[in-house]
This record gives sequence, C-alpha cells and structure tokens, in this order.
Amino acid sequence: MTLEMRDILLSKGAFRSRLASLPIVEKLDLLDQLRERTLDIAASRAQRMKDEELLERSSSAARHSRFEIEQTEEVIREARRTKQA
Repeated sequence: MTLEMRDILLSKGAFRSRLASLPIVEKLDLLDQLRERTLDIAASRAQRMKDEELLERSSSAARHSRFEIEQTEEVIREARRTKQA
C-alpha cells in the first residue's frame, strides 16, 4: 500500500470516528446540509441540461437561418438579457 493511500484510509477512519461521536442533533443537521447540497446539484444539472438543449436548438436554427451565426448569437444573447430583466 502506498503512503498516500495509507494516509487517505487513516483520514477516512478518523473522520468516521468523529462523525460517529457526534450527538444525534448534529448528525441530523449534517443530513439536512447534505440534502440541500444534493438539491442544489440536481437543480444545477437540470439548468445545464436546459442550456445545452437551448444551445442545440439555437445552433440548429442558426444553420437554417439567412443570418450569419454571429448575428444569430447576438439575437439570442439579447433575448436572454430581456428575459432576465
């Protein structure tokens, strides 16, 4: 076993021991924090998927447009700024 791996395993063991010794109220608080992080990650992933879908649709529309791609991208940026305001 490498020295780095040994350090990792020792650190994990110490962390688990510390968690095991916490009062139940603190453990429940940690669970709430993990739940919030999980929800944030899920929301972030959903938004990224929406952004990727929008980019694909706009790219497809741009390929079929009579405008240059730079002009199309600027129209999209302006629409997004207007939507956010």
